[in-house]
Amino acid sequence: MEKEKLKTDDFVILIDAGYLEEIGHSMRDYFSHIVKRNLPKADMPALIEGIALDSGIRPADNKIQVIFVYPKSLNKFSFCEPSDLIGDLHCVAFKSNVGEFSFTSYSTEGLVSHEELYGEFIDALTVSQNTKVVMLVGNMPSYNKESVKQLQAVNDREVYYFNMNPQESQQYAFKYNNLGYVLLHAMGIKPEELE
Repeated sequence: MEKEKLKTDDFVILIDAGYLEEIGHSMRDYFSHIVKRNLPKADMPALIEGIALDSGIRPADNKIQVIFVYPKSLNKFSFCEPSDLIGDLHCVAFKSNVGEFSFTSYSTEGLVSHEELYGEFIDALTVSQNTKVVMLVGNMPSYNKESVKQLQAVNDREVYYFNMNPQESQQYAFKYNNLGYVLLHAMGIKPEELE
């Protein structure tokens, strides 16, 4: 399919699963020591819903497409449930008051790096039909610079960037959100526990 003919839902969350695994696993370990209790695994639907809400999506009958791009070596997340990228998080959906979230997961199968595949999705989302809001979870310096540059130049869709590095995010024209906040919420950590 030509990228110009790619049709998406109005709202698309594109997740670098390798990056999310690294950050989620590290945060769960770190904050278990901070709050002095064993943390449950993060609630993936709460995490995804938090990303949507932090991107300005309000409760309605929204259609939200969630795309995971993962390396061949990662089949399951260690920090959250559901976690299986092949079984639990592919060709499934859930509904909440925010809308309907549909999940698909794409592996590189070792043919290219997952960063290259993620860059190809960025490229496609630059020109995809129906797209109004793109939410990126990843590490921008790792992806095709030309694709990232083209997405920054698009003016017919909003782009939100979720990452752990606010200083690095200033290099991009995307609206920045701290991934850590939605991860903490999805792990059940209350603000008063961090005071």
